[in-house]
Amino acid sequence: MDVPESKRKTIILTCLPPQIYSALEDLCLPAYPEDDSVTYEDIEENIMKLFKPKSSLILRFEFATIKKASNENVTEFSRRITRAAEGCKFTDRDDRMRDQFITGFNDGVTIKRLLLESEELIFRKAVEIAVTLERVTQEARQLDGSENVMIGATSLLSRTSGASDINKVKCFNCGKLGHFARDCEEKCKTCSHDHQAKNYFKRLQGLKGKGRI
Repeated sequence: MDVPESKRKTIILTCLPPQIYSALEDLCLPAYPEDDSVTYEDIEENIMKLFKPKSSLILRFEFATIKKASNENVTEFSRRITRAAEGCKFTDRDDRMRDQFITGFNDGVTIKRLLLESEELIFRKAVEIAVTLERVTQEARQLDGSENVMIGATSLLSRTSGASDINKVKCFNCGKLGHFARDCEEKCKTCSHDHQAKNYFKRLQGLKGKGRI
């Protein structure tokens, strides 16, 4: 009795260990293994690739071509970078992961600029900054209802990334230049960073409604 291809695909995906399935996901990007566009033959071929030894030179080449997929969040992208670096035998692994993490972004230059301005940036810190920017940007879009939200997000991350020119820093609590929100006299001491960011974007929205910006 012949087993339908769709059923064979379901069976093999169900039986895969978590580590193998995670690696298979990377090979199937931007699709997922369960998608109809990914056939049983595709799954079989990609699994064979996983068990075929590769030289560190090939792995390094593949590592250098990693880009963030449009349907991939920052955390998922950072994990893929980490997994890809495992077999590369880098002597400066953290620096390589940090550099590829920054250059792998394809959704604008703002996050790259913020990361490059950060002092003594390590891979873990780069991920933290990018995750914060991603979260604040998403929350700002919900408040503002538009894509033009990077100004406020950049103000938040200027403090997080360690930008050195204090005169150019804009407080997202009061909107004035020359200090961070943590040093703002008007800041409520019990406010969290996320709450301050929301207030900042609400204020921007109000200024737009009054025609001031």
